[in-house]
Amino acid sequence: MPDIAADWALIRCWLGAHLPATLADLRPGACADDIAAFEAAVGSAMPDGWRQLYRMSDGQAHDRSRGAAGVWFGLGFLPLQRALRQWRSWRDIAAAADGSDETLRETYMSDAASFPAGAIRSTYASSGWIPMAEDWGGNHFGIDLAPGPDGRRGQVINFGRDEDLKVVMAPNLKAFIVWMAEELDQGGGKTVADGKGKIDFELADPPGLHFLDAAKARFGPAK
Repeated sequence: MPDIAADWALIRCWLGAHLPATLADLRPGACADDIAAFEAAVGSAMPDGWRQLYRMSDGQAHDRSRGAAGVWFGLGFLPLQRALRQWRSWRDIAAAADGSDETLRETYMSDAASFPAGAIRSTYASSGWIPMAEDWGGNHFGIDLAPGPDGRRGQVINFGRDEDLKVVMAPNLKAFIVWMAEELDQGGGKTVADGKGKIDFELADPPGLHFLDAAKARFGPAK
């Protein structure tokens, strides 16, 4: 079992020092029954690292009124119930995109791209993509349970309304958590006042970008 506890503790420590409202916004861990119910609903067992993370914290309360920025460099950490609602919406979109309406299928599929090529299915939506983060604007990253022919089950990918180019952000959640902990430990995270009394959380390099855009710049094709 991939033990992510130590690296998750480092992330929590950084949040406590720099974003205490976000640390306080983390929910207690989910029970085994709730995790099993989630897996039954999506019709698939989740990777061990995902289970361990949710046993430690069932996402965020999303109380932005108290200045709680998203845990994942500004993206919110989805609790199981909210993740399931988001997944069901994308499952329905995926069913429509895979249906018999050729015009609709072309609308959804035409701009889909994967990096590395073949690692992620070239589609707009998939019932095999399990959201665990959101930007409150229809975009996510999460766990890919239905990768492309050259991908790995359990890889961490971006997807959503504005995410035509999908990239493999990490081969699994353990690797993603390790990467984030190392970024924070090496000064790779920063807080930014939004001018309205709240603090945003960003990846320092590349600067000033929405995290999913920063992720595409970090993990996507070289320019």
